[in-house]
Amino acid sequence: MMIRNNYSKSQIFLLEFIIVVLFFAICSTICISVFMKADTISKESSRDINAMVIAQNAAECFKASESADPEEYYDFDEIKNGRYIAYYDGKFDSTTKENAEYILKIDLDVTDESIISAKISVYEINEKTAFYKLNVDKYIGEQN
Repeated sequence: MMIRNNYSKSQIFLLEFIIVVLFFAICSTICISVFMKADTISKESSRDINAMVIAQNAAECFKASESADPEEYYDFDEIKNGRYIAYYDGKFDSTTKENAEYILKIDLDVTDESIISAKISVYEINEKTAFYKLNVDKYIGEQN
C-alpha cells in the first residue's frame, strides 16, 4: 500500500519561504542592534574627545599664563571659592547655564608657596562624577 503525500508543492514552497523570511528577520534584527551599539559607542567617543580637548585647552592656558588667575585666560560663567566653572552645550560650544549639557570645572590649590595645582574636570550637567579629569601643576616662582 502506498502512503499518499498530502502536501502539495505550493505548501512546501510556502513553508520554506516563511523559514527564509524568519531567518532574514532575525539577521536584520541582529544587524540593526550592532549598528545601534556602534552609533552609541561613536557618540560616547566623540563626547570624550571633545571633553579632552576643552580640558587640555584650559590646562595649556593655565600653564602658559603669567599669573595664577584663570580669569586671565578663560571666560568663566561662575567663580565660587576657588572653583571656576564654564558651561558647554551638546556641541561643546560655550553657552549659558540654562542651555548647558556639560560643565568644565577648575579647582585651584596652592600646594606650597611656589606651585599651584589645577584640577580640571568635565562633567555631564546631571552627573556627580567627572567623565574626564586632568591635573596640572604650575611653578609660579618664589613669592616675596
